Amino acid sequence: MALVSAVKSEARDEGPPRHGHALPANIEGSLGRGDNLISTRLPEFFHPTTFKEAMKVPLVVHQLHKFAQATQCGENLEFLQRLEQHRNVIETVARSMQHLDNNFLASDANIALNLEKQTLSKAHRDIVHALQTTLPSLRSMFEEAEAGIEELVFTDTFPKFARHQMSASASRALARDRTEYAGLGDCFILTDPSREDNPIAFASDGFVQVTGYSRAEVIHHNCRFLRSQRIDMDSVARIRKAIAQREECVELLLNEKKGGQPFWNLLYIAPLFDENGALVFFLGGQVDCSVAVHSLSDVLRILAQPIDSSDRPRTGSHTAHQAQPAPKSKSCRTVRDYLRKSSKSSIRTEPPGAESSLLARLDNTPLEKHLATAYLTYSKFVILHHSSYDIAFASNGVVDALYPIKAKKATGVRVIGMDIFKFLDSYSPVPVDSNFKSAVKGTLKAGRAISLELKLCAEPHGIFELFKLHWTPLKDEAGAVAWLVLTLGSDSRK
Repeated sequence: MALVSAVKSEARDEGPPRHGHALPANIEGSLGRGDNLISTRLPEFFHPTTFKEAMKVPLVVHQLHKFAQATQCGENLEFLQRLEQHRNVIETVARSMQHLDNNFLASDANIALNLEKQTLSKAHRDIVHALQTTLPSLRSMFEEAEAGIEELVFTDTFPKFARHQMSASASRALARDRTEYAGLGDCFILTDPSREDNPIAFASDGFVQVTGYSRAEVIHHNCRFLRSQRIDMDSVARIRKAIAQREECVELLLNEKKGGQPFWNLLYIAPLFDENGALVFFLGGQVDCSVAVHSLSDVLRILAQPIDSSDRPRTGSHTAHQAQPAPKSKSCRTVRDYLRKSSKSSIRTEPPGAESSLLARLDNTPLEKHLATAYLTYSKFVILHHSSYDIAFASNGVVDALYPIKAKKATGVRVIGMDIFKFLDSYSPVPVDSNFKSAVKGTLKAGRAISLELKLCAEPHGIFELFKLHWTPLKDEAGAVAWLVLTLGSDSRK
C-alpha cells in the first residue's frame, strides 16, 4: 500500500486545494481554535490561505461555481472541477491496481494464481511502473494550465465572489451583533467640492470612532486615506463617476482603519445643492459592516451562503436615482380618524443611529434589495444650520416619503430655510411638543447624536407611520458643531 499512499500524498501536497468535508459548526483542524492562521484582525477574504481553505469546502466551491456561471466566467471553475475528477479517476485506478497487485500478483499475494512466475513478475513490475511513473505523469500533465487558471480565479473571480457574498450576508451577520454595529445613522462627513481634491470639511464623532483617525487627521483630507490596497477599483470608478456627474451612489468598499485593520464600508454619497442649484457639499454616510466577522470560520460561512435566483450578482453601476413622487391618495378619513385618537406627539428615545430599523429590514433580504434598502435609509435626510435649526439642504427622498396634512406638497427647494420643527409639524397630527424639542436641542447642543421616534403622515396612502429620526452633529477640526444631519427611517418602508 506504500505506493498508493505516495500517490495520495502527492495529490494532497501539490496542485489545487482539494474539496473537503461540508462546513462544520466549528471549523478547527488546520485553522486552529482561534483561527489565528491569518491575523487577529479582520480575516483577509483575499488572502491565499483563505482561498486555499475555501476551496476545501464543497459548499463554498458550489457557490463560487454558481457565481462564476452568473458572471460569464464559469468555464474556469468547470476546468478546475474536471481536473479534480481527473485526479479522482487516477486515484481510483491506482487503488484498483494496488489491490490487484497485493491480492493476486505480488510474490506474497494473498491469493495464488495458476500462472507462471515470469508472467506474475512482469505484471507486478508493470503495476509498480504505472504507480511510480505513468499515473503521476498523467496527474501532472495539466499542472501549468491548472496553475494559470487558479491564479486567474484567485485574483479575479474569487475577490468579486467574496465581495458579493459579503454584501449579501452583511445584514444577517450584523443582525446577530446589533450592539456592536458601528456607523449607520451617526457616521457622516461633508466634503467641500469647491476645494482641490474635495477634502473633508466636517465630520461626525461616529466617523472618527469608526475610522480610528483623529479629527485633525481627517479634516482637510480626501477620503482616500481609508482605501485598502485590495479595494475594488470598479467601485472606486463608479464613485468617481457619480461625484463627477453630481449624482447619488451606494457602494460596498473594503477600507482600512488607521491601525491598518480592514473593514467593509457601506458608503452612501449625495450631492448637496443650494436653492439656486449650486453644488455646495457632498454628504457621505458610512457604516462598518465588519463587526460581526471575527474569524476565518465566519469568512467561510459567508462564502458558503446560498446564491438564490433572486440573489444573483449584479453588474454595472449601483448609482441610486431619486425616487419619483408617488401619486397622492385621498385619505381624509384616515387622517380624521387618527386626529380624533391622538392628542400629542408620539415620542420614544432610542440609541443614536439607524441600525435597528435598517437591520430589521435587511435581515433575510435578497441581494438586489440590500444596497437599495441602504439607499432608502440614507436618502431621506435634511441638513440643518446648527444654531437656528433651519433646513439648509433637503433630499427629494425625505419630501417624497411624507404626506402633508397641514400644507400643500412641498419640494426639496421649497423647504430650504424652514425651521425643522415647523417642517415636522406639517406632517404630524399635532404640533411637535416641547419635550421632543428639548430632548433634541439639549443633546445636540452637547455635541452628541440622538435618535427619537415620531409619528408622521407618510406617502403614498397618507397613513401615519412611526419614523425613527436620527439627529447627528457634524463638527469642524476644532470639534465645534457646524451642521446637523437628520435622517428618517421607518420599519414599514422597504
